[in-house]
Amino acid sequence: MRLLIKTLFLCLIQVQTFAQEPKLRSTSWRENWQVEFKTGIAALMSPVPDKYLKNINYVNIPIRIPGPAGIFTARKSITSHLMMGYQFDYIRIQGKVEVQNENIRVLTQAFNHSYLIQYNLKGIKDYKPLLNYFIYYKIGAISLKNEHLDELPPGTVPDGYGTENKYINNVAVLTGLGAGVNYQLSNNLSLSSSLELNRSSDAAEAVYQIQTIFYNSSHSVNSYLALSFGVSYGFNFSKKKKSSYFEQRTETEKQLIQSKIKKKKGQASPANTPDWYDDKMGK
Repeated sequence: MRLLIKTLFLCLIQVQTFAQEPKLRSTSWRENWQVEFKTGIAALMSPVPDKYLKNINYVNIPIRIPGPAGIFTARKSITSHLMMGYQFDYIRIQGKVEVQNENIRVLTQAFNHSYLIQYNLKGIKDYKPLLNYFIYYKIGAISLKNEHLDELPPGTVPDGYGTENKYINNVAVLTGLGAGVNYQLSNNLSLSSSLELNRSSDAAEAVYQIQTIFYNSSHSVNSYLALSFGVSYGFNFSKKKKSSYFEQRTETEKQLIQSKIKKKKGQASPANTPDWYDDKMGK
């Protein structure tokens, strides 16, 4: 009987200790979400094949000319290293394109909708590290709109063809591969930067062929590079239980405080020491 009581007592202690560890173990759809807003620059790296020019007003796109880009991402942690989510990109590029030996100003806009899977090199199970690196792969669709701002040379557009290009008229399969870095500012807020290479294709099976991102194939439409910077915010839909006496710091907050102290070479100051730090005891 005594042996049974001791065994139950040890098991109870282990369960309580495990419950106190702030670990990312929940797989509930309400927890561990993250939204991200980034801006940057993008450049179209390859022209559209001639067979698709009828979909973009019979004029090609500006190549290797930088333009503004905006990116919105919503994703959720699935495991300590793995995240999945949705990404929306908007690109606006204006430049000159040669048409029958004449330089024509062209405005190209693109809307991209894609699903992504992201792998964080450092796990976020116990806490969010100050600096983390990640890679991701995305699949989706790109819708392109091309407008010539100057009058086209005679004979460029066939007779009877309207020069009003709609987004829905030019949709291609999109695949992309990216890498980035995340710098944690607080328990929920962080800075993020990424560089990605995207490729559009006219074949649905391209989503399974990651290697085709790096070269042109018979199904390639075009490709583009995007470099972006922004902010990321993590949150939960579930409500956090508050303590009756005090609010306990998360492990992420403790690590950020320790990082600030180390930067000051151990010299404590009111600006970078925790609330419970005693100046007299620290001397």
